[in-house]
Amino acid sequence: MRNRAVIPEISKIVSIQIPEINKFKIGGIPCNVVSGASQPLIKLDISFAAGEAYNENPLVAMFTNQMLLESTLKHSAQEIAEQLDFYGIEISPSNGMVYSTLSMICLTKYVEKAWVLLSEMITEPKFDEDDLKILLENKRKQFLIELENVNHLARRYFRNAIFGKHHPYGKLYELEDFDHINSKQLFEHYQRLYNKDNLRIFVLGDVMEQHLQFMENHLHIANKPSAIPAISSNFIGKPQKKYIQKEGALQSAIRIGKLTISRYHPDYHALQIAIAILGGYFGSKLMQELRERKGYTYGIGAFTMSLKETGYIVITTEVASNVTNLAIQSIYEVIEHFCTHLISHEEMENARAYLMGEFLRTFDGSFNILEAFKAMDDLGLGMEQYSHFLDVLKHITPEEILSIAQRYLSNGYSEVVVGQINE
Repeated sequence: MRNRAVIPEISKIVSIQIPEINKFKIGGIPCNVVSGASQPLIKLDISFAAGEAYNENPLVAMFTNQMLLESTLKHSAQEIAEQLDFYGIEISPSNGMVYSTLSMICLTKYVEKAWVLLSEMITEPKFDEDDLKILLENKRKQFLIELENVNHLARRYFRNAIFGKHHPYGKLYELEDFDHINSKQLFEHYQRLYNKDNLRIFVLGDVMEQHLQFMENHLHIANKPSAIPAISSNFIGKPQKKYIQKEGALQSAIRIGKLTISRYHPDYHALQIAIAILGGYFGSKLMQELRERKGYTYGIGAFTMSLKETGYIVITTEVASNVTNLAIQSIYEVIEHFCTHLISHEEMENARAYLMGEFLRTFDGSFNILEAFKAMDDLGLGMEQYSHFLDVLKHITPEEILSIAQRYLSNGYSEVVVGQINE
């Protein structure tokens, strides 16, 4: 009988086979396919570079993408809803700073019907004024609810703090901006950016060659090439501190971070590992100090984000209002210690083992594989980035972690705090 009092031996990961993505062209449009599924399901993502950064009013991008799910030139919103319900098709929009995406999932046997409907949505939208009025009212109410959430507000104002209010990545929309949205704006945004040259397709699941052939034969999207404006790499030059008072809030949401480097920089993978040690998992320095030792929070996290033009780091937590200032002070103390002292060999190996396990989860199942590929494709990079990260993770030393911390983490932070703030 196994002695469960003995900790099992931990095996080191020697190598990992990075999955390959099948790449095709559908009518000249890049199509990336992950085949194989345990269920008879297919997931399709239709992604246009038409996000918030490409319009003066960020709401235009969101409503343009959302309105594709409403009426088309052939079918009313109710008729579309009935077809989706009848065939068990789920289509959901998502909108980011750069990309606007429609994601569809359906049973394999209905993929052709689903594709015809999805193609109609992206090639023949009606932008009906009555549909827009209903959608605007619903989104306005949702926005008012979000404005009561301290964590949402901190996330909202943080981008503004690090990028600046005039940069496309830092622009905010306000309640009054909902009153200035109309169908003409949405149609102009659609005409300018929803075209063949600006589209990527991702397919996942029980995919066969005849499905891809059908898709190619039934997608007639216009080829209206237009110059997509380059996103500026000029960001604000100094750290910003924003304190938003929220009367009656029991907790304060804190976001602290700064611009650093993108995935294109050779130090990026080492920075990812350093941030994980600082605040990326339960055994991290920030978690141990603010949760385990001082009891200021249930959880605190730190992570890196990369865009094409730059990258940034974020430290995020929520604390009781009466310890807000103490928590901020502790965060900076942990950062200062991290930038001036070597981590121990044990800390290094614990972090290495944790990140190895997380790395394995990145490719656990076809859904995760496709998301991993999309994350790189969004930046114009390939899957070899994961091999590079693994190589750095295997060999990085405490001395290199300290060097990275001193280079990128020592100063220059912006702060956003939302809650019942006591000066």
